[in-house]
Amino acid sequence: MSLSGVTQEYLDDAGWGENRRVDTSAYLDRLQEEGYVVSPFVEEFLARFGGLELLQPLYNRENKFEKLHFDPLRTCDIVFRDEVEESEHKAGESLVVVGMAYNEYFVLMLSESGKMYGAYDNFLALVGNTYEEVLDTMFLYKEMPEVM
Repeated sequence: MSLSGVTQEYLDDAGWGENRRVDTSAYLDRLQEEGYVVSPFVEEFLARFGGLELLQPLYNRENKFEKLHFDPLRTCDIVFRDEVEESEHKAGESLVVVGMAYNEYFVLMLSESGKMYGAYDNFLALVGNTYEEVLDTMFLYKEMPEVM
């Protein structure tokens, strides 16, 4: 995995490593119970990043942070399946909630093709096409194009 040095530092601080693997059975059970179709890509992402909670630098505010997590259990408690269906129509593919950013204001969803989208209210953005893009976007304040 090729990440920026800044992103790698945030992952290191959260205890993440290249060989990290977690049991995803609780995540998968809950997601399927909620009506999500979980692709192998989503399973792999959750095995590598599931349960991580990271501090995300607040844009333009030195030494200020917001929380970012990859915990679909917490996300399912807050975000209902029918809300995600609206985003699926815009994205043109199935989405699965995998976490939240910006202090649980921005819902993170993975598609069956491996793209990650983020949403709040009626806004949907493409966060990235790969793990590396997603993580670097979140930690380096890269632009997230709106999906109409």
